[in-house]
Amino acid sequence: MPRKAGYVTRQAERLSAGQINRRRFVASALSAGVTLPTALSLASKAEARVPKQGGFARAAFADRNGFNGALAFARGNALTEITASGDVIGELAETIGHSSDHRRWTFTLRKDVAFHDGQPLTSEDVLATLSRQRPVNVEEIRATGRLSLSVRLARPDPDFPRRLAGPRFVILPAGEEPRSANGTGPYVLNRFQPGVVAELTRNPTYWKPNRAHFDAVRLTALPEPISRQSALMTGEVDYADRIDPCGVALLRRIPTLSVVETPGSRHLALTMDSRKPPFDNADLRQALRHGISGQSLVERLLFGHGSIGEDHFRPEDARALYRRSGHAGTVPLAADAASRDATRLIVETAKLSGIEIKVVDPTGNDGWRAEIRDDDIP
Repeated sequence: MPRKAGYVTRQAERLSAGQINRRRFVASALSAGVTLPTALSLASKAEARVPKQGGFARAAFADRNGFNGALAFARGNALTEITASGDVIGELAETIGHSSDHRRWTFTLRKDVAFHDGQPLTSEDVLATLSRQRPVNVEEIRATGRLSLSVRLARPDPDFPRRLAGPRFVILPAGEEPRSANGTGPYVLNRFQPGVVAELTRNPTYWKPNRAHFDAVRLTALPEPISRQSALMTGEVDYADRIDPCGVALLRRIPTLSVVETPGSRHLALTMDSRKPPFDNADLRQALRHGISGQSLVERLLFGHGSIGEDHFRPEDARALYRRSGHAGTVPLAADAASRDATRLIVETAKLSGIEIKVVDPTGNDGWRAEIRDDDIP
């Protein structure tokens, strides 16, 4: 049965991609033992996934980084692109080459790309953008031809193409300001209020086939989680990111909405300076490591919508290490406002190991830190 199910799934993907028609899919499903009503239902679902031209898309973002990133890729392209499966492929770069030590990289640009104003893309445009942003570790960037470049790194870096896929490296025309609306992307910017709203229309000459399906797009920054959730529920927006974990269950009850969970860069970082007391005591550091329940944080703070890898929570080990450390009194913990709830749970779970934690002023330097971070991952 799993083999047949896999075959039907692959056929459904081919139908969605336009590689086979509905009749062929239904015949394939019937031959695999699927009943006719089920085959027809699967065909309808597969066809519903086929992108269709037209319409107006409205998206809301939790912060300026998300808003600016979406805008950057709506109006432009980078040299490379990270696919949905996590692979790195060329975007504006048609070919990518490297030396055996991964210190010298070469890029050949696509010939069929133009900016919104009709100006063709050249290596001078890429050179100007990369020189302005200057990726870390780059020693030299030079154009070797109208559509070719060479980059020399100070140190070997096999992941260099991946680093060029971020919104910082969206290519702009040489000689234009960094805030220029001109780009090579799928949509043309018509109205822009920095950090608030951007309105764009489809680029009729976009170089990528079967992309840019919407006639128009509006991007909005809505920092408050309840505002994004309300906008989704009332139909004011079609997409919103960073849904508050406590609101996921409610949104899943709405038949017209889909909740998609994807890996992100937002994480809780617990840091301490091992050069300063009391954290120069290795036993105390290990006691804290084993005295905090990561799984409890995921379940109670994120309602299960997160992961921790391995949970090192072992109260008995933490208690023994804490006694061996010889530390007396409370352990200071500084926390920013974003991690207030996490801090409360850290204090609570540490008590199970006999460790008393005192929350101190986060601007001071006398405590370890709990911070909600959002690292910029290209």
